[in-house]
Amino acid sequence: MKKVFTLALAAFMALTLVGCSNTTTTTPSTSGSTEVTYKDSYTVTYTTEELDSMDYVATNKANNHQHNVNFVEGLLENNQYGEYVGAAAESWEPNEDSTVWTFHLRDGVTWVDATGEYYADMTAQDFVTGLRHAVDANSETLSLVQNLIVGLNDYVGSDRSDEAWESVGVKALDDKTVEYTLVQPTTYFYTYTTYPILYPINQEFLESQGCALGEEKSDSCAFGTTTPESILYSGPYILNSNITQSEITYVKNESYWDLDNVHLNTVNYIYDSGQDTYSQINGFENGQYDAAALNASWADYQDYVTKYDGYVTMTDTNSFSFGIQWNFNRQNFNYTAKTDTATQEAAQNAIHNTNFRKALQHALDTQAYMAVNLTEEAAAANLRNLNGVPNLVTTSDGTLYVDLVEAAYEEMTGEAVDLSDGHSAFYDPAKAMEYINAAKEDGIEFPIHLDLLTISDRGQAYIDRSNAMKASIEGATEGNIIIDVVLEPADTVTDVCFNMTDPNTMADYDFNTQAGWGPDYIDPSTFTDVFSFSRNGAFMKNIGLLAAGEDSATVAKMTEIVDKIGLDEYDQLNDEAWAILDDLDARYAAFAKVDAYLLANALYLPISMQTRGERVTKVAPYSAAYAMSGTGEYKLKYIQVQNEMVTTEQWQAAQDAWLNH
Repeated sequence: MKKVFTLALAAFMALTLVGCSNTTTTTPSTSGSTEVTYKDSYTVTYTTEELDSMDYVATNKANNHQHNVNFVEGLLENNQYGEYVGAAAESWEPNEDSTVWTFHLRDGVTWVDATGEYYADMTAQDFVTGLRHAVDANSETLSLVQNLIVGLNDYVGSDRSDEAWESVGVKALDDKTVEYTLVQPTTYFYTYTTYPILYPINQEFLESQGCALGEEKSDSCAFGTTTPESILYSGPYILNSNITQSEITYVKNESYWDLDNVHLNTVNYIYDSGQDTYSQINGFENGQYDAAALNASWADYQDYVTKYDGYVTMTDTNSFSFGIQWNFNRQNFNYTAKTDTATQEAAQNAIHNTNFRKALQHALDTQAYMAVNLTEEAAAANLRNLNGVPNLVTTSDGTLYVDLVEAAYEEMTGEAVDLSDGHSAFYDPAKAMEYINAAKEDGIEFPIHLDLLTISDRGQAYIDRSNAMKASIEGATEGNIIIDVVLEPADTVTDVCFNMTDPNTMADYDFNTQAGWGPDYIDPSTFTDVFSFSRNGAFMKNIGLLAAGEDSATVAKMTEIVDKIGLDEYDQLNDEAWAILDDLDARYAAFAKVDAYLLANALYLPISMQTRGERVTKVAPYSAAYAMSGTGEYKLKYIQVQNEMVTTEQWQAAQDAWLNH
């Protein structure tokens, strides 16, 4: 699972990819030279999200994945065109019905320690060890494969003995051959392999770190902490340093099997709080950085656009989805503007009401919300209208998945809707008031106050964006829904809305805009499952519902809420879609009904993809790995950084070539 923190932070990170420059000053060139030269170092900024776990088979946080995938080699990877190509595996094949997948490891893939010294050759047994350790570590990503790999779900509930493990469908047939046996035909299983839950671990090293296979990971297990020495390396880079709110740095792994495609000797992530919105552009112009965002909220934004005419490009579309997640069972009220239990209960009752949720769905002007620190054009380019990617899959006749969802939505509601990217599909103040009146007939008493937890110490853009949401919703509902902007430091918002490890503070909000999702594999279920109660969906904590499998009293309470809000019907549709294994067209149409139901009942309100925006850059266009799903996009293999700025013309030519590949 690829859980991503905060729409606003994602915007900042997506736009401020930077690399260390070899020159002392940088100004636009008008020489017209077509010669391109490259450098061997690269620096990127980060804000609040640290590298806080290197136990790569256990974490589900994107801030960890973006580093860990550079340290450890999975079976497959994505190249610059999004194609799945061999990494640790040289070749692979399924059996006739795609229930057994066999991967053949290449020669020359080795493990080294944090100093770059040889430790061992990678073997097929390392992939077996990796999955077993994931169970021991109570992996946050285990549900991705728990009910897919034969025997794994039974092993999770067993005594974890060696004998019990023998029934699990992952085997090292020999040193170079690993085999996965699945409970059902899965033609797209190879797309799972770029995800760290299936990454290898050397058992000898794991045990040297105080960890024992078959035993729950304890504090004495030092594997995958946050220090370079806590793991072995088989990927293109080795972690050099990891200092909180300072830096995260890599050096090239000189023993990597494919050094010809590793163009950087050093990679540096430098902490930037985001409070100074000019820090990157100033660093760019001083020769410190190789890229910078152009922020439309600057008073002199147009001056920069003019200055860099011929060099401004926009970051590309991506496969993430961000939006409003309701808290259907709020238990904590530490961060709230509500002063009495009656107001708290009124908000919960309203959130359980479909007409109320649809009122807010039609009251939110997502274009205005995104335009706070983006141009109108860039704001529109960011908008996403479903929990997924419009082109994640296509049917045999070329129909896009988004078209299937639109058809299912119209059949379900009698209303036609355009769910393609680039516009606000639901904003309609007149309809918002129709649903307000319908909610009143259902017994909802207005006004309803909703808390919106907002980062207070990472720049004005966070606050301005929340205020834009407040203005839109309150205006469109004529004051029937009041948004109370609750300002808290970024660390608090991260813990409450994203990490969710403290039961006394987690999910302390009425709705959450801070977490997004990216696909783990190429199938619509990678998105639909996150809101599935019966399948322990990744967003159950986000929406106030502890996943099924907790104690019976908790499950009974959660089940009552699930039935009340209609999430039980969502689960039923999702299960029906999952059951279709032999007809991909029918499978995709069934999942489209699941996504349509989510929108028709406003159980989730999509807003945008991971934020795109205008920038100037020296990163060679389309040189980086591209991935629609999994974690392949984070791998810094292939990427090249120029000494010269990328021109708009160069970027367009590279895009045309990429699209025509």
